[in-house]
Amino acid sequence: MHGPKSTHRAEKNVPPAIRAIVNQRDGGSDRYDGRGVGTHIDHHHRQLRSQGPRHTPGNLVSLFGSGTTGNHGLMHRRPERATHLGFIVPSYIDDPADVPIRLASRYGKRGWAMLTDAGDEHPVDPGLVVRIMRDLGIWGPTETWL
Repeated sequence: MHGPKSTHRAEKNVPPAIRAIVNQRDGGSDRYDGRGVGTHIDHHHRQLRSQGPRHTPGNLVSLFGSGTTGNHGLMHRRPERATHLGFIVPSYIDDPADVPIRLASRYGKRGWAMLTDAGDEHPVDPGLVVRIMRDLGIWGPTETWL
């Protein structure tokens, strides 16, 4: 399956085989709001490239726009919210695949999931999300972002 093309500079550093896995998993849709995005898709690094580029399917998610525009830009403009939703993973976390992310499907339905480095996506029960996010120190003891 050939995915949408990106002209974003950072995107060109992601190996083609990894891009193909992420494109297949995400189905050419923006995973923040579920809209089909055609050629305006970019792969967002959940653990930011400035923290060491980790080009793995568990660390990449498809978003509309570039790092400064669209939903991709939104994640960088609102990092606290993006972190609470799993779109940004703090640098102290060893593996971004250990952090749940609140994803939208191609149909706009949202739910929590774990992304694997094999390119899979597994739904996560909201109660487990609360426990994981608090244990990792991403959410405070009384926070919930469900």
